[in-house]
Amino acid sequence: MALDQYRITDSHDLSPGIHSRTAVSSDETQRTRPRTTASGFRMIAGSLLFFLCSFVAVRHAQPTGIILYQGVVLGLCISLLQFLLERRRAPKVGEAAKNALLTFLLIYCFVFTIPTTVDRAYSVKMLMTVGRSPDGLTRGEISDLFIHGLVAGGGIDKRLREQTSTGSIRVQNGRYSLTRTGRFLNAAFRIAQVVFACEDTCNGGYSCQPANDGQQPQGNHGKG
Repeated sequence: MALDQYRITDSHDLSPGIHSRTAVSSDETQRTRPRTTASGFRMIAGSLLFFLCSFVAVRHAQPTGIILYQGVVLGLCISLLQFLLERRRAPKVGEAAKNALLTFLLIYCFVFTIPTTVDRAYSVKMLMTVGRSPDGLTRGEISDLFIHGLVAGGGIDKRLREQTSTGSIRVQNGRYSLTRTGRFLNAAFRIAQVVFACEDTCNGGYSCQPANDGQQPQGNHGKG
């Protein structure tokens, strides 16, 4: 009986110490979490700044490369490097992986939204051309930008070279056709075109030939 009372008393004596250690551990965790979050934000910001400087250097060193793929590959490398560096500082793999993934997604959004748009979008080229003309441009001059500028400026050759190098298009007997990857992309783009009501400016019902000023494109329905 005395032994049982001693055990009960001893367990009561130890309870405050256990609760005290638990409370201290909880406080340390709460104090460490903000430091970890702040360190992650600094790591992400540093990686983004390093990517921007490196991407500018890569583009000036190889301006003829495919800008989207250059940015994605460089972003993957920097995100992986960030993960390895952060993994050495913090034992938590999940925290380092989450920060690296966030860095890559931010890089991808930036590359796809700004540099790729400036490089490929003819709406942007039209705005820049009009901006270089203090007296403005006529509709015919703007049309000439799309009709002749795309060909003379090497836009068609550049796009064919890009799609061939990525495996979307193949060349056989001087004719270009879609590969399996190209057919998949074509189907995906057509579905997106219908779902999001995108304008089809090169529909099969039209010849896709440049239209004259003030005239609508003529149909090219063929025989039968």
